[in-house]
Amino acid sequence: MATILNLDGYEITIGLQGSSVCDEAIHAASRIAVSLGEPVILADDDGDWEVSPDGEVSPAGSECEECGLPRESTEERRCGWDEYDQPVLRLLCDECVRKA
Repeated sequence: MATILNLDGYEITIGLQGSSVCDEAIHAASRIAVSLGEPVILADDDGDWEVSPDGEVSPAGSECEECGLPRESTEERRCGWDEYDQPVLRLLCDECVRKA
């Protein structure tokens, strides 16, 4: 399964068929990036990817959103709720996850 998030970690859509099944998620992420005019994050079966409005796809989240150091893993952590009761997700390094 795949999830598309904006760069602030807000879930845009969840439950898409992942890359292990079909290419639905990458096409959806591309359309959403174009619609928003900014990159989105595709958390897919084969990792996390940043999808740009121009169609470029690259590995996402190489830095921890807490400390800024390179991440060894793709640890995702729920960091609370926004004003619409939507979860706010952040990609953190293992050390910052342990501190939390």
